[in-house]
Amino acid sequence: LDSLLDEQIEKIMSPKTAEKESGPRVQIIDNLINGNKLNLTTLIDLLLKEYSPISIIQDILMEGMEKVGEYFNSGKLFLPQIVKSAVIMKEAVTYLTPLIKSEKIDMGQKKTIVMATVDGDVHDIGKNIVKTVLECNGYKIIDLGVMVSMDKILTTIKNEKVDGVALSGLITPSLHEMARVAKEMGNETLLNPPLVLAWGKFSFIHFMEFI
Repeated sequence: LDSLLDEQIEKIMSPKTAEKESGPRVQIIDNLINGNKLNLTTLIDLLLKEYSPISIIQDILMEGMEKVGEYFNSGKLFLPQIVKSAVIMKEAVTYLTPLIKSEKIDMGQKKTIVMATVDGDVHDIGKNIVKTVLECNGYKIIDLGVMVSMDKILTTIKNEKVDGVALSGLITPSLHEMARVAKEMGNETLLNPPLVLAWGKFSFIHFMEFI
């Protein structure tokens, strides 16, 4: 299966990757798109000579993931390929995290965000990437993990001084669970922090209409 996927990716991306790589930035973005983690840490070390760790994540790796999303939305890439790209992104973030945490970012009073993958879903790669970026920018994150029940999410919002809530999921039933949590938050007068939802398989219009 992996060899078939790699062959398909090569056919899709060959016009872009046929060009001679001009540097580690271009190479690492191409590798993200292609699902290729060859020389990942070597490329990151080269980038660290010019960019800060957080800049590598926010400006370079996220640029690559945005392109992955564009190809997915246009039907050029499919879910198994997206997962391969996400795994590479996660490995890159893991490699950079110790360096990022050593940097001191003064944002004044920190905002607190509750994050959770909703009940019935165990996918957390995207959530963990966002968590790392937010923490690196000074936010306090309460990460409830995966398969988190609505009651636990609501209880945490009530008990903590929360400035925002971020719910994550990949599979289709997660969309229904997010809608259920959002509706219940609307029924609770005290639960009024901003709510951010991220569903990995959504059509944006369908997603917004459903919620």
